[in-house]
Amino acid sequence: MKKKSLIITIPVLNEEISLVKQINVLLDYISKNLKEKYSVSVVIANNGSNDLTQDLGKMLSKQHENVYIISTAEKGVGSALKKSWQEYPGDIQGYMDLDFSTDLNHISETLTILDNNEVDIVNGSRLSKASRVHKRNIVRTLISIAFNKIISFVFNAKFKDGMCGFKFFQKKSLESLLMNNSVQCNGWFFATEFLVIAENKGFTILDLPINWTDSSSSKVRIFQLSLEYLKEIYILKRRLRYFS
Repeated sequence: MKKKSLIITIPVLNEEISLVKQINVLLDYISKNLKEKYSVSVVIANNGSNDLTQDLGKMLSKQHENVYIISTAEKGVGSALKKSWQEYPGDIQGYMDLDFSTDLNHISETLTILDNNEVDIVNGSRLSKASRVHKRNIVRTLISIAFNKIISFVFNAKFKDGMCGFKFFQKKSLESLLMNNSVQCNGWFFATEFLVIAENKGFTILDLPINWTDSSSSKVRIFQLSLEYLKEIYILKRRLRYFS
């Protein structure tokens, strides 16, 4: 029986210190848990790095036949993910942060759900009651809760955690969402906009409770990001109101 193709994209920005180690951790997990059932490729999506990330990504792609690297000149996780998905399509597509704050074992759990065609999109959620969140400071937690409440109120969204960097999709849902430039944001808000648009199109989203450990190496500037989110929420609301 032909294996399903699984594409895991890892968006990166200036990750020369941890890139090689973390990609090898992921490849080890794939070898032990996924390769018997899936044809798995890992795409390193470099968005505007100015350190050795690009060179190290090329090295990894030469060392491993299932590792690829794409690059965008400008910074923006959204633009990097869209380019990866367009250049490397698969039966199941997903992405996760390089620090693997989300436990890698959730990949297998997610694939079982998607294989059974239970939903179109699996969204990792740190805010589900069954989730286990470790080492996250109270400020980040409260801001995350607040913004997800705003998203729920403004867009009548049903998903709980739009910002979490762990999402996997059926091929049909991803193709539809990439079509006609439906998801326009190229920055951090991309992940949330993606889910809002998906719900508007009628796709089913499962909030997956996850085991999540905050990374001390996170580069997110929470207050700057908050301002960006507020602006993008306003832009998206106006756009959806215009086309409704």
